[in-house]
Amino acid sequence: MIAVKPQLIADVVPSYLPFISESACVFSIAAGFSIDSLTKIVGKRPIIRMMPNLPAEIGKGVTGYFGNPEASPGDDELAKLLTESIGLSLQVLQEEDLDKVTAVAGSGTGYAFEIIRCWIQAAESIGLSADTSREVVLATIGGAVDLASVKSNSIEHLRNSVTSPNGTTAAGLAELRKDESMEKLIKATVDAALSRAIELR
Repeated sequence: MIAVKPQLIADVVPSYLPFISESACVFSIAAGFSIDSLTKIVGKRPIIRMMPNLPAEIGKGVTGYFGNPEASPGDDELAKLLTESIGLSLQVLQEEDLDKVTAVAGSGTGYAFEIIRCWIQAAESIGLSADTSREVVLATIGGAVDLASVKSNSIEHLRNSVTSPNGTTAAGLAELRKDESMEKLIKATVDAALSRAIELR
């Protein structure tokens, strides 16, 4: 398992190669370090890249993985077992798709934390204490995620189910969705992360 910063791989990994069987699969969680780049260092052998995100540390992660042609079905199965043990496992069809998973899920926790921070700040601005604001916002988001996870309805349907005409939710959503600013902002955020992921290959 290669789990060092990408800029250290060329210096660190070669010293371990004498201890690795030529048929052994090399797993890497080094961001932005392609299979081609790894092959130049470890040689032509089975390689699987895995890209987990931060919530993997509590078993709630999202991990995309991709193996080169040398990776066997057994290697793929091991990658699946490893990644399922830390959350949602997603085998992508091409290596480039790992950049997309990174832009949505890998970096996505950062977007989520920033949205949560702003939401807590807004709660405090209307008079709730810092502790109460954090507790209420986290419980609200957690409840919404849990509900969406067990319901077969679309996200739009769930949103509409709590939006009464001329009610408080409608008023808030009207501001949130004004000029499609929310959609545009999230799209621009994901696009920026994807562009950077491609640059780092």
